[in-house]
Amino acid sequence: MSLNFLLDLPEFKGLVEKLNRGEDCLFLSGIIPESRPYFYAFLASRVSRPIVIISPSSWSLEEIRRETEDYLRLFSISRQVQILPALNPDPYLEVPAPLEAVASRMKVLYSLKLGHRPVIFTDLPGVLKPVPQPDDLENSFVLINSGSNLSREGLIQKFRDYGYTKEDLVASAGEYAFRGAIVDIYSVWSENPFRIEFSEDRVASIREFDPSSQRSIRKLDSVVIPSLREYPGDSAFVERFCSEVRKKGPASYELDKKLELLKQGEIFPSFVYLALIIGERFRPLTDYLEDPLFIIEEKDLVEKEWQESSKDWQKAYEEYRQKGDFYLSPAELFPEKTKNLIESRALVIQELAESPGSKLLEFGFQPVPRFDNKIPFFLEYLKKRQEERDLCYIFLSNPGRRERLAGLLRENEISVRVLADPREKPRGEEINLIEGNWQRGFSYPRQKIFIFAEKDIFTEEKVITSRLPRKLFFSQFQDLKQGDYVVHTEYGVGLFNGLKKLEVDGRSHDFIEIIYRDDDRLLVPVEDLNFVQKFSSSSTTEPQLDKLGSQSWAKTRARVKKAVEEIAQELLELYARRKTVPGIAFSPEGQWEKEFEKMFAYEETEDQLRAIEEIKKDMETPQPMDRLLCGDVGYGKTEVAMRAAFKAVMDGKQVAVLCPTTVLATQHLNTFRQRMLLFPVRIEALTRL
Repeated sequence: MSLNFLLDLPEFKGLVEKLNRGEDCLFLSGIIPESRPYFYAFLASRVSRPIVIISPSSWSLEEIRRETEDYLRLFSISRQVQILPALNPDPYLEVPAPLEAVASRMKVLYSLKLGHRPVIFTDLPGVLKPVPQPDDLENSFVLINSGSNLSREGLIQKFRDYGYTKEDLVASAGEYAFRGAIVDIYSVWSENPFRIEFSEDRVASIREFDPSSQRSIRKLDSVVIPSLREYPGDSAFVERFCSEVRKKGPASYELDKKLELLKQGEIFPSFVYLALIIGERFRPLTDYLEDPLFIIEEKDLVEKEWQESSKDWQKAYEEYRQKGDFYLSPAELFPEKTKNLIESRALVIQELAESPGSKLLEFGFQPVPRFDNKIPFFLEYLKKRQEERDLCYIFLSNPGRRERLAGLLRENEISVRVLADPREKPRGEEINLIEGNWQRGFSYPRQKIFIFAEKDIFTEEKVITSRLPRKLFFSQFQDLKQGDYVVHTEYGVGLFNGLKKLEVDGRSHDFIEIIYRDDDRLLVPVEDLNFVQKFSSSSTTEPQLDKLGSQSWAKTRARVKKAVEEIAQELLELYARRKTVPGIAFSPEGQWEKEFEKMFAYEETEDQLRAIEEIKKDMETPQPMDRLLCGDVGYGKTEVAMRAAFKAVMDGKQVAVLCPTTVLATQHLNTFRQRMLLFPVRIEALTRL
């Protein structure tokens, strides 16, 4: 028996046989929520049809998608896993659909257009909303190939029609920009934007680039850009829509104004649902699914959620009508016919299924205990499992924590093995440690298998992710408004006057314009933005503008330079005296230090690593350390402090951490305890409370 035990279970084999014969109307019990990503991954490995899993709520869709995908990757099973959220939780709320929802839905539609058979997680509002018919869907994506013939103006128009927003520089998904022969597009499917360079009407190159530094990351042969609009965008459709609404809607000034703005390209949020009035341009999603397997989780809860939402939507619809506004009814937005079709052929997963005879298949998944950092109890539980000759797996995402837990188990005479491949056959009574990042584990007592995830053992902690070093000017430039004070390193304080485009040597270039005293103006090429930064001062008095060509800024810099040199001289004398005072030289890095550092849950930034190395080097020399560590909230200062504290404790020294407030002292107490949980370190707090 191994981690892929499910494949050998008679109940699972029986299920796969029935599904492959087209017997979908089954009831499954005994599949607890914690085990479902594991179950879906193996089901996807044996059933090649598109699988659509309908959950009671949309909140957990991304989490279960990620965990299912992780299990598929763990067992080297190739299958796409996607989510199909509702465009809006409330279709009667006049707010734009979140870009994340649009991106996810378009990714599913593109996958189906290509003939793929993905595993799709969704809810009823997500799966019931009609989608564009095939011809319109075909026009919802543009494939750009390097070296292909393509009109630059036509591509810009396409991005405009797709709903992307024009900006001077792209910084967020859903934006585009152009200058000269270059078109930048930030797709909602990509972590970084793309730069498309044209040579006349030919795509000369496609590059992915960093939006902060504007530097290229890599060259690409092709890229697909999706529309941000799940409806036809052609002018004929808009004209037809306006005509239908005027026929069926009330006569009102507000509605006429909306329709006129729509003709000019201004899309109002509810249009994505109102567009369904042109029924022949839309199809149910089921039309794009070839022989799908529908799975409904907790059907009673799904139906309850649906009834409550439908009741709220019907009420909102009637309020719209009473006010003389035009809208479609819930039945028109989410056709009952599609819902009935899905329910008539769905496989249902209920923890307590009530179905007679051969249609009920019972599984035996059960939860595992939660230990909430009570490591001694966890060790006793594992010893009992070994005595019972049960097979135990522990998934930990952090290599350092895996190594430390393995050492702790061995210290307590518990046989342990770190597995590189989950398909490896386990040996004897060993506890198996594997890399994995799942929320909760589960057990299958009938098969004597117990699987633990990190959160079954350790209390959840809220950690702020280490961020990448900030690209200082670009982030400030995004916040600059016309009239803000800026400083150029060579010319001094001026007023920011926006972005300008000029022809230089026959080519278009972008500049920022800075106004100085007497209305003198300086144009700075965007590639030299590192010489400019936003003016900041502790004084509330507005700064005086410098004059281009004068010596005022040079004199200011000279005065500052002289003052800095005087301070530096004083510091040199102070530190020369400090060097003569002996201090404690801590031992070089030991094994536990290495394990402690590996247990950090995030990737360190370059600044963090440099600070840590310099601090450790200082601690290992006999001179006293005097170091100030600076950084904004969330940039990893506490982690640096914990590593220094841990190094001191490993040499038998006590450490005091002074905090400005009682609240922060309590927070640090919890953070230090959680971080050093697997090591013999005592951590307490002393406050006025």
